[in-house]
Formats: sequence, C-alpha cells, structure tokens
Amino acid sequence: MIKQLNIKNFQSHKNTTLEFHPGVNTIVGPTDSGKSAIIRALRWLIWNRPTGEAFRSTWGGETQVRITTDQNQFLRIKDKGNVYALSNDPEGVDWTEYVAFGSDVPEDIQKALNIDETNLQLQLDSPFLLSSSPGEVSAYFNKIAHLDQIDKGVKYAQNKIRTITSQINSDERRVEELSTEIKKYDYIDKFEIEFEIVEQMGQEWQQKITTQNKLESIITNIKNINQRIYQYERTILLEEQVEATLQLYKERETRIQQSEDIYASITNIIYIDHQIETIEKTSKLLPQIDKILSLIAEANEKEEDQENLEKLIHHIAQTEKDVQNTEKEIKSLKSELHKHMPKVCPLCGNKLST
Repeated sequence: MIKQLNIKNFQSHKNTTLEFHPGVNTIVGPTDSGKSAIIRALRWLIWNRPTGEAFRSTWGGETQVRITTDQNQFLRIKDKGNVYALSNDPEGVDWTEYVAFGSDVPEDIQKALNIDETNLQLQLDSPFLLSSSPGEVSAYFNKIAHLDQIDKGVKYAQNKIRTITSQINSDERRVEELSTEIKKYDYIDKFEIEFEIVEQMGQEWQQKITTQNKLESIITNIKNINQRIYQYERTILLEEQVEATLQLYKERETRIQQSEDIYASITNIIYIDHQIETIEKTSKLLPQIDKILSLIAEANEKEEDQENLEKLIHHIAQTEKDVQNTEKEIKSLKSELHKHMPKVCPLCGNKLST
C-alpha cells in the first residue's frame, strides 16, 4: 500500500508531497490544479509512461518521483540519466540503483511494487467494471486470480506440441530420404576392405622405406669410420717421429730454463760485485764520516747553548723592564701618598716628617 508520494519538477508540481490512507483514496481539486499530473507521475514511475521530456517542469532541475510503502521506497529520477532506485528500508537509507532502458521497467521494481492498471483510475474513466462486458469482467477476474496464466500456459503447451509434431514429421521425411540416399553407398563396405588392404600395403611400404633409410645411415657411418681409420693409420706411422720431436722439444725447454737460471746467477753476481765495490769505497771514507759526524754533534751542542743563552738574555731584559716598571709604580705611589698624608698626625698631634 502506498503511504506517501513526493513529486519534484513534474509538470505543475515543483515539490509536492501527498499522504495516503488505507483503502480507496480520491484526489479532488479545481481544474488545472495538477490532479492528472499526480496520476501521470505515478504512471511514470510504475509503468515508465509517458516517455520523452514533455512532462518535465520548465524551471529546470532534475525530475523526481518517490513512493513510500510499508516496506520499501521507490525513486525515479530523470536529468542527464534515467535512473530507478529501490530501498528495502522505509526510511530510505540503503539504495540499489537501476538504469531504465526504453519503455521497460526493471524487474525488481515491478515485483516490489506489485501494482497494475486496476489500481489507478483517471477522472474521465468509466465506472469500474460496470460498463465492461461479461467477457471483459471474466477476463479481468481471471487476471486477478492469475487464471490467465493457465490459459497462457495451455496456449504455450499447444504451440509447443504443434511445433514438436511438425518437427517429428519433418524428421521422419528426412529419415526416409536419407535411407534412400544410403542405398547409393552400399559399395562402401567392399571399398572399405580394399582400402584396408591398401592401407596395410602402405604401412609395409613405409616400414621398408624406414629400413632403407636406416641402412643408408649405417652405410654413411661406415664410410665415415673408414675415413677416420685411414687418417689414424697415417698418424700411427708418424708416431715415432712425433715422439722424437716431443723429446727434442722437452730438451730445448730444459736448456732454455738452464740458460735463464745461468743468466739470473750472472746478474746476481754483477749486483753483488757492485755492492762490494760500493762498500769498499764507503769504508775508505769512514774516518772522514766520523769526523763530520763529530763536528755535527758539536755544532748541535753549540746551537743548543746559543738558544739557551738567547732565552736567558731575553729573560734578563724582561726582568729589567719589570724592575723599571716597579720603580716607576713605587715613585707614583709615594707621590700619591705625600699628596694625601697630613702634616700632623690626627691621633697623637705630632708633626709628621716627610
């Protein structure tokens, strides 16, 4: 049951909310007050009619129709897109969106609404069922009780039976045609036996070709082995000469190593002779070297004494300066004392000598 309807930007309704009561609800009002627009808004949400853009208000903004029931909320929005939304919470907290294509209404929206044409009646519609023929009334109640589904099911089954029967007849005719066609190929059994014989011969021929290829490969290998044996025989004939050559090569290497050792020894001897000559020349200069070292030691001692004397002279000069400064300071203090000292002692009254 619809509890509330909210319409925004739909024809003359900018933002209208209607509360419905249980049972039959009647919408009354002056002409052009928007009564039919309410029904159109309901039809637009429930059956996706009318289509197009003519029903949208001229002041702009998205067009929106919302229905609130005991268990759900349904929302239809049209702006740049064309969207349905369903909330299983009457407060409309969580929404599931659906996109509307053409004049179809999403199946989940149809099942949740469960509203058909008999739930809405326009102002100029004839009285409900009173002007309908007995057949129309019967058809309507069959629809209400879902008996029309039985008629639809029977019609569907009959159509299916007719289709299957037609298919069976067509298949039987096809079977007869194929049976006649098969007789034309009775020779295939005999041909199959001959084909098996030919196939067996082909396999034997293939085995012989394989054997021939193997034999040719073996012959080729034998030729290669003979070629290598011929080469090895020539090598064996030269074995003694090769061994003599290798022996000479080893002796040559040994002599080269001996020559290198002798050359290294000669080099060491020359170096040692040079060292001995240098030592002999140095030993002749030892007295002069000792004298020079002694003079260097004396020079270092005199240089050290000179440094000590210079330090002492500097200390004496500094001490003399300090003495002169002290004498000047004493004179200054005496002068200052004479300036401030009275001629008569303030304690005893005696004259003080300066």
